[in-house]
Amino acid sequence: MQKKMVSVGIFALFVVLIISLVSTNYDFTGFAIQEQTRYQQLASCLEEGKNMTTCRLELGTVSQQEYLQASEVPRGGEQEHVSPEVTCRVDQQKSITICLQELAGNQAEMTITQGAYRINENMVIPSRINIRVEQGAQFSLQQGTTLQIEGLFTGPQQTLFSGEGNVRFTNPAVTISPVWWGHRPENDYVRNDEIMKKVMDALPNGGTVELASGTFQHKLIDVANAVTLQGAGCTFNHDPECANTCNDGCATSPDEPNVPACCSTVIQLPDFPPNDEERYLYASPQNQYTPQENFIACKSGVRECTIRNLEYDGNAQRNRNWKGRNSSKSFPYWTNNDYDPIYAHGIYGGPFQGRRPPQSMRIENLYIHDTIRDGVVIGELPSFSAQNLRIKNSDIDHLIYISQSEPVSMQNMLLEGYWTGPAVVAYGQEMRNLFFKNIVENPLRLQNPKSEYQTLFMVSARSTSSPKRNYPYHGPTRIRGLNAYIESDAPSAAIHSLEAADIEDAKITLGPQRKEPFYFFALQSKPEVTSGQKMLRGRNIQVASARSPVTILNTQGKLSAENINIDNVSVRYTTPPEKPQQLVSIYGPTQQTHVQGVTITGAAQPLLATTTGISVSNITLSNVEMCDAKPEFVAHLNEGTDITLLNAKIRGFVPGMIRSTPRASYTTENVGDCPAER
Repeated sequence: MQKKMVSVGIFALFVVLIISLVSTNYDFTGFAIQEQTRYQQLASCLEEGKNMTTCRLELGTVSQQEYLQASEVPRGGEQEHVSPEVTCRVDQQKSITICLQELAGNQAEMTITQGAYRINENMVIPSRINIRVEQGAQFSLQQGTTLQIEGLFTGPQQTLFSGEGNVRFTNPAVTISPVWWGHRPENDYVRNDEIMKKVMDALPNGGTVELASGTFQHKLIDVANAVTLQGAGCTFNHDPECANTCNDGCATSPDEPNVPACCSTVIQLPDFPPNDEERYLYASPQNQYTPQENFIACKSGVRECTIRNLEYDGNAQRNRNWKGRNSSKSFPYWTNNDYDPIYAHGIYGGPFQGRRPPQSMRIENLYIHDTIRDGVVIGELPSFSAQNLRIKNSDIDHLIYISQSEPVSMQNMLLEGYWTGPAVVAYGQEMRNLFFKNIVENPLRLQNPKSEYQTLFMVSARSTSSPKRNYPYHGPTRIRGLNAYIESDAPSAAIHSLEAADIEDAKITLGPQRKEPFYFFALQSKPEVTSGQKMLRGRNIQVASARSPVTILNTQGKLSAENINIDNVSVRYTTPPEKPQQLVSIYGPTQQTHVQGVTITGAAQPLLATTTGISVSNITLSNVEMCDAKPEFVAHLNEGTDITLLNAKIRGFVPGMIRSTPRASYTTENVGDCPAER
């Protein structure tokens, strides 16, 4: 009896010793792990390219939490789950049902081996069981059945699901691939659209949909609630591997934003026949056709969605000559009052044909180009954010249109090519690091030389049409870091702020123009817009021009423009402009306007002009230097004008350089000629 008790005691001591060793981070070799936890060692092993089984044998048994964490570690080869203590392999001899019975109640892994597995009735695989599908395995889902997978799921890039039944992944941490349903580049858009709908339906609680590499035709992708749609990856413009190899090459300037230059996943709008009635929905009794939806969007009324890491090709070149059913006119003569062409945007989040906008939307790492309509359209979103966007070419509309949304944050945007109307229309948003580059003539303008459209760059305004007019989200648009490089073939253009803007650190570079010179950069107020927040502010504005006249501030009409502040303005000409343009033009009631820190070099340039019959008060121009050339005149003042010119150095200055009507008044203080030598 005593011997038996001694034996039991020794065994108990041995068990305690083993537990002690494990609890103090000892592995199966008995050597203490001082520098790394067991999970860190497992992660290091995986990063070396070894598979999970090999690493587990080298390091000993690991906990369920450790292998779940380690399965997310980047490593060479395909990710795979760590095999738990309890496993079951489904093959031709052992069914999924049998494996479920064997694994019941355990944290386990089920491996689906090569073969076709028929799902004849509803089946639930609980969250404790993770599934790993091997190459050559496939589920055949019979009509009316649902396969519900609540744990993790890993499968190869091949067709895994066929038949009329449904698959549901209820774990929001899961990442699924449309390839599992047969999503392929060679499919037509009808097939791919159907597959994508099944994929989105498969994530009732959200998750990630990861597209494979390739070009896929789609008419509409609706991203489901809490779902992230992502491509296989992007190449950014500072990546040397991308230089001059795709999508017009890569930018090399270190000052430019880090936006996608090319992506390995491309979503392309298909070619539609010119008379394809599928593009339109008949709307009686008006006898009109309403355009169909063609874009990537959030599903109507979802809480949130994310779109990232892909390229969207609007395929405008192949769809440019569509005509309305009841119209003989094609796009070069399109107007809003004539007919509305196919609703073909790039990324969309807003109300349309009964759609309800999402509560929150995020887009990032996108290259959007050659759309018929806008590159990005956002409307009535409580929250929207975007970063790392490259947007190029829009046939008949804007590159970015954002209305009635707050808060909005947009960072790192490269805007290129051509468009019609303003490139960016924004209502009270914040934009950082915004670049315009490689601006060219719109082909549709060339086809219609009588077009009245003027290509603008920025518009910030409250819409005059109901219900936008009274919507609360109309504060000033804030722009931090605005850069524009305009080449010689740029269309007539201007940067306008129609109501309220706060622009800081703007750099505008203008090449020699083929057409007549035009004023390019302006903070402008329009007469048809009214607001209680009349505020224009610009700081650190630099303009370099070959010969195009520059207007920094332009107010017009009967709008009372208030609280205008323009600081640190630099305008540099390489050759004199053919038609001088006032740096500041006041054509509307204006008060409390301050323009200071103005330097004009390289050409004679009028500084200020006002019109007749308005009240212009409390305008101060200070710290002005115009010494490189003698101006024809400094200011042209009409009645009702009250200005002050402070601390100015003007080449050849005499009081007659300020022209004024009898009922105009002005004050000069510390204004004189420039030094003799410069």
